[in-house]
This record gives sequence, C-alpha cells and structure tokens, in this order.
Amino acid sequence: MFLRPQHLQQHDRWVETTLEQRVQDLEPYSWGLRSVEIDTDALAVGQFQVTAIEAVLPDGTVFSTARNGLVAKARQITVDDQGKKVFLALPLRSAGQIELGDSETDLRRYSRRATNVRNTNEADKPEASIGVGALTGRLLLEGENLDETAHLPIAEIDTVSTQGEIKLSDTFIPPLLTAGANAHLISQVDQVRSLLRKRGEMLASNTSGQGESTRSGIVDLMALSVTNHYEVLFGHIAASGRHAPEQVYRDFIGLIGAFAAFGADNRRPPELPAYDHLDLRLTFQKLVTILEGLLSFVVEQNAISIPLSKRDYGVWLGETTNKMVYSEGRSFVLIAHANVSLEVLRTQMPIQIKVGPVEKIRELVNLQLPGVAIKPLSVAPRQIPYVQNAVYFELDVENELWPQMQSSAAFALHLSGDYPGLGLELWAVHKGQ
Repeated sequence: MFLRPQHLQQHDRWVETTLEQRVQDLEPYSWGLRSVEIDTDALAVGQFQVTAIEAVLPDGTVFSTARNGLVAKARQITVDDQGKKVFLALPLRSAGQIELGDSETDLRRYSRRATNVRNTNEADKPEASIGVGALTGRLLLEGENLDETAHLPIAEIDTVSTQGEIKLSDTFIPPLLTAGANAHLISQVDQVRSLLRKRGEMLASNTSGQGESTRSGIVDLMALSVTNHYEVLFGHIAASGRHAPEQVYRDFIGLIGAFAAFGADNRRPPELPAYDHLDLRLTFQKLVTILEGLLSFVVEQNAISIPLSKRDYGVWLGETTNKMVYSEGRSFVLIAHANVSLEVLRTQMPIQIKVGPVEKIRELVNLQLPGVAIKPLSVAPRQIPYVQNAVYFELDVENELWPQMQSSAAFALHLSGDYPGLGLELWAVHKGQ
C-alpha cells in the first residue's frame, strides 16, 4: 500500500478528535481566551488589529499566534460599529472540504506558510525550508455571518470618535480560560475582597469587646470565620490569575450562600444568576451586586456588654464608645448578684440605686432626686449570659434623663445600703431578637 496524503490527514484528524474527547469533560467550559494583545496604534486610526493571541476555540482548536496561528488583516471600524463585539473566527473542519489555502486571503482553515526547520539529529546539516499549514483566524463583527466557524468574542467596541479613534469597553469580559486574562474580572474579585476586609475588621472589633460565650459573640465569630476564609481565598485568586472563571463563580456563590445566613432577611440565599460562559460580564455583575448588599449591611449585635467599674463612695461607672448601644429597639438590663437573698435584691435595690449620666450623679444623690428607674424582670433575657443567683433589672429608657444618658461620657450608678460580694453587669439588648 502506498502512503498517500490522505493517510496523514486521517491520522491527524484521529489524534485531534481522540485528544478532544479525552479532555473535554475534565473541566467544564474548557475553552476561551488566555491572552490577547491589540494594536493600540491601529485603534487610534480606526482599525482593529490583533498582534498576539492565545485561546482555545469552542471546537477545541488551540489557537496561538506564537505557535501555529495567524490573524488576517486588520478590520476597519466605523461609528456604526459602536457596541458591537469583535470575534476571532476560524472555519470549522468539515469532511470533504479543502482546508488549505495558498494565502491569508483564501477563506480556508489553514494558509500555506514556508518556514526554515533544523534537523535536530544532525547539527552540521543546514536548515531546510518546508511548507506548513498555519491556522488562519479572521476578525468578524457582531451581526456578520459566523456560520460554519468556530468563533470567540475577544473585544467589544465602546465608542468611535469623529476622528475615527476606537475606544474598547473596559467592562467587557469574553469567555476566558483563566480569570487573570481580564482586568475587569480581577478588579471585581478585588472589590469583593476589599468588602470582606472591611467586614472582617468590624467583626474582629466587635468580638474583642464582648464575651465570646454570648449568643451575639458566637454569631460574630462564625461570621468572622467565613469572612476570613473568603478574604484570603480571593486574595489568592487575584494574585494567581490562573483560576477558571467558573471556579471564581463557584467561590462567589459559596460566599453568598454562607453570608445569607447572617445578612439576608429570611436567612436564605437569593435567586442567583446561572453561570453564562458567553456573558461573564452580566454573570459577575449580578453576583457582585448581591454581595455588596450582603457585605455592606450594618452588623447589629443582639447584646452589647457595657463594662462597669467600681469607684469610691458606692459609685459604678459604665463607659462605651460603641454608638450602637443607643440604637432604636434596645433595652438596658442590669444584672445584680450579692451574698444576700434574691428577694432583698429584688425589693431593695430599686429603692436604693440612682442611675443617671455621670455629669449628674452627684446632684441626684445629694438632692435625693429620682434617677432612671429600674424594675425587676421575671425572666432573664435569652440574648445575654445566664448568671446564677442573680436578679435582672430593666432600665426605664422613657425617663426624662435618658436623652442626657445618650450624650453623657458614661453611665453612672450609685448604690446605698450594704450588699456584700456585690457584682453588677450592664447590657444593651436588642428587643427584637
């Protein structure tokens, strides 16, 4: 049997088809752009020209100007082309069709090219000129005939000035092999990471100022754990740039699902956009909008501890810089325990205590004026830790002194009477939790 060109062609087709079938299911969406360089000088005079590109086309063809591909002549762009996508298009391989053209102008999958090749087995032999087939891509605009081509959008025309200068869209995200191939996608990863960093700093500040055994403290620690996890993960994605966009999508929706438990009204994730490899801009735009809402909500602690310090003459002071203490819907609970009966605490303390702003506590005591009243609670609020052998009192926030409390430098409590082993705790509790 004589060896004919058809034998070699059939062998090439078999190898390429087998390889594509082997790898196509190893990774979803395993086609797209890896890198592209566009001639900026050509853009200034109204032409679109690719100087270098690496991509895998939807049919599995590996296209690289550095290896085996070339892009035909530049495209002239006019004002009528504003908003259109620019495609790299390559004729599909089809049985029985001629694939090799004699020049770049022939509408063939390959064009003939001469190249000098060295015999790597014999160093003293000169190079030989051989003919090879170079994959020949063409630039087509949105709306032009893309039938019978493997094509990939690589850019989007934003505006064309009256002088013909082309401005490309900064927000366009083509189908990608790696997230690092598109600056806008990486900027969105950085945007979410910045939100996570701010959220983490706020949560860390909250947890350092309250008992970790409280319900709100545990919730904040859980939210901080999720925040820290995704902050470092997105830092790695942005620095590496080698993750597939579908993997970035999975990490984004994972973050949405985790944070929905803390920030969403119903504690459930919202309806999410499906992954669209052909419209990554819209896909990630929707996800970032959802994440901005989840990560920008004001963390409202269910219970905030106001540390009390004992001073001379039966005075206790409570200082706080957390302005959320005075947010609407909070009650103030005083916990008291001492080496006396609970009944004594419950009945005598409301009579013998003066509560007011630190600036007025001396006046309240010396003139025997009423301060902010306290009344015993029948049940301990579930938002704060339970203390055995203690009585829980609620402060009267409707008292006329309360507005002054909100602007005061500190809470002040004065307690007369004898309460050996007295301990006091003051909490601001969210009523709705």
